Amino acid sequence: MEGQRIPFSFGVEMEFYIAWHLEGHDRPAAPDEFRSHPGGPVTIARQALEMQFPLAQTAVVRALEQAIANLPQDDSLPIVTQPDILYNEWLIGSDASLEAEWPEQLPGDGEELVEAGSGWVGVEIVSPALWATQRSIEEIRKVCRFLYKTFWIFTPFQAGLHVHVGTGHAWLPIASLRRMAALLYSADPILAQMYPPYRITHFYCPSTRLYATVSFGAKISEDYLAGVEYQPEDSLPPPSPMKAIMQKIYEGTRAVFQLPKDAPKPERKRDVNFPPRPTKSALVIQPGTALESANFHPGMERRKLADFANYRPIPMMDAVSELLRATNRNRLGVLMRVAPGRGAYNCNEFITDRKRTIEFRRGAATVDPVQVVSQVRIAVRLCQFAVESSDEAFTNIILDCAQGEVTPEYFDIYDLLQDLDLYPEARIVQAVTTNSLNASIRNQYWLSCGNPISHEDEEDEKDDDVDGVIYI
Repeated sequence: MEGQRIPFSFGVEMEFYIAWHLEGHDRPAAPDEFRSHPGGPVTIARQALEMQFPLAQTAVVRALEQAIANLPQDDSLPIVTQPDILYNEWLIGSDASLEAEWPEQLPGDGEELVEAGSGWVGVEIVSPALWATQRSIEEIRKVCRFLYKTFWIFTPFQAGLHVHVGTGHAWLPIASLRRMAALLYSADPILAQMYPPYRITHFYCPSTRLYATVSFGAKISEDYLAGVEYQPEDSLPPPSPMKAIMQKIYEGTRAVFQLPKDAPKPERKRDVNFPPRPTKSALVIQPGTALESANFHPGMERRKLADFANYRPIPMMDAVSELLRATNRNRLGVLMRVAPGRGAYNCNEFITDRKRTIEFRRGAATVDPVQVVSQVRIAVRLCQFAVESSDEAFTNIILDCAQGEVTPEYFDIYDLLQDLDLYPEARIVQAVTTNSLNASIRNQYWLSCGNPISHEDEEDEKDDDVDGVIYI
């Protein structure tokens, strides 16, 4: 697949609580966390007189829709405009993870904004499906910056940032999907290092490496797949080059897993600008999650919690090879599925065939433009590398991820991002994980991405202490 250029597309979903107040009421006092914030609550029309949650939420959604529609529009924005794609514009609605109110989590314990005429509601903002171009990145940056600087926004632990990656209205060939699934599966333990611990173990984005069907060694019967219709290009045996990749993977596996116990650990050169590599895995096995997932999978006998006290997924290379041998998209989706919901790298659309994307679900909720854009670029690049890289580069990075799983101090998130030519994104990940992201780092990032520094960016640097979003 070396040299093959594929036009990728993406979309983002941002979940958060936003403050609101009723038109004509006094604006509520800012909670301590927002004292220096230049924005405020969303103002909603007086027609929403009853302060029940659904009415307030509907009014907030409409107000946000109008506010985003009033932003300067790019008439040449590269939107995926195929007739069977629904995401042709910015959409705002509710999300199941934020349907209930959580007053104990809200800024100031929620006391300042619970009086009549003001409050907080949970919303989800979804971007159009965009081709992965510079103009699309600027669109995401524009809307995120507007939200970030204009409103009081609160992102609790149950909210997330999701990035969908696809190729417009069409599926990639099964050979490309196999490589994408194999890379995301093997990189899961490494990618987990750039997220906060509560996202790594969260119910809404459990680990693909730990809990996918393939991780249990589950055998998928042909009866389970009966009745599924495939296009000819979606049902193909692994071609000869794929067999060569698997042979090299097995050879590399012996080097990774068959070292004598007293053998020196492998070493890898390190960029001095990044922190030391970790000494333990970021993934944490939860027996209860393993039980729930395993009991849902086809070909698995129902088990009890005690059966998972010492659970470990099957060897990574056994699972990767199974993914690379998948003969059709549906089988690949079942192998990657984390039941009963959606995993960190959700391939359920391989089965349902609706959005035709892979969904990156582990991101912590944010509307910070730099964080959102960097996560988009990381997600798109991972998929792009899987499809376009040479067999040797593809195999080597999978073997490095496998080595990093068993020897964390050999290969970590910064090594992976640099290997993917994502050095600017690696610096943002470092700043976010060390709580050192500031206006200077943001501006350096925009310049590295080819985005100009605007007057608003310069003003941001003056207001470096203004966050605008509360994270927990």
